Amino acid sequence: PGIISGAASNEPAHCGQAHHGSIFHPRVRPACASTRQSDMPALHIHRLAVLLACSLFAHAVATSAQTVTSPSSATRDPAAATGDAALVAAPQLVIDTTAPCTLKINGATDDRVLMPDAPRRLDVAPGDATIECTSTTSPGAIVRQSMTIARSSRPVNLMLDVASAIVKASCTNQPHTLVDLGHGVLRHCVSGVDWTQSDAGTSGLFWPQAFEYCARKGKGWVLPELDEMAELIDRISRSQTPCGIHTCYVSSKFRLSSPLFWSNLKTHEGMHMIVNLILGGRHPTADDENHDYHTLCVRRPTGAS
Repeated sequence: PGIISGAASNEPAHCGQAHHGSIFHPRVRPACASTRQSDMPALHIHRLAVLLACSLFAHAVATSAQTVTSPSSATRDPAAATGDAALVAAPQLVIDTTAPCTLKINGATDDRVLMPDAPRRLDVAPGDATIECTSTTSPGAIVRQSMTIARSSRPVNLMLDVASAIVKASCTNQPHTLVDLGHGVLRHCVSGVDWTQSDAGTSGLFWPQAFEYCARKGKGWVLPELDEMAELIDRISRSQTPCGIHTCYVSSKFRLSSPLFWSNLKTHEGMHMIVNLILGGRHPTADDENHDYHTLCVRRPTGAS
């Protein structure tokens, strides 16, 4: 309003005096209004033009300020973008095994033994890598795998089948052998069935307790069938191992505290079959009886009945 006060100003406009409300320079003295009425339309047009120019200039300044304070993602600092990519691209390996083994990555040994069902998460450099794991019970059983590790925010999962390498290294020409996988597990060379190396302890169990004992060992562990128990008797090489105060004709790799073991074979309601590992005898026994009856558990290969 101060710029275009002109004729609307309360200050009288006399001829020959400076019109302080005029848009012109103070030294410019406009002609007397009574003698220049014909110039009024041009003066109004000029004022409107000045107002439009000011408005356009203010809009341009505001647009320029917005562009400076809010840069697009395309103009971000390249160094910052590179840093973000580096954070996302740190790869990890998650390694699991089917039997205990000593792990090496690109020739560097990890002092900790890699155990089954205990995956290990390791930071690795992207690029080519060689992963090697050697059985703790069979030094000739080694699993090696070469792979290219890409930059990724997702971990790379790797399962090392060390148990199969142990069987291959230990079962040649010995089909009736049980091989030691480590961590208290034995595997039959032919059937592939896993056995607990030790029984439930020095005191016997009732059948329901024996059933729960195997279930608590984890996925897949159950009481053995009668035929599976009978297959443990070594009638060819006559292997022997102590079982309490007796001697059982089973693999010397077992650690047993009794010759009498529960099976999962139900004979009558409330009765299951007991197997004697001295000579392979068997007889039905009530589930709530415990005459030093012990427990071994089995885990069958995936897909086996």
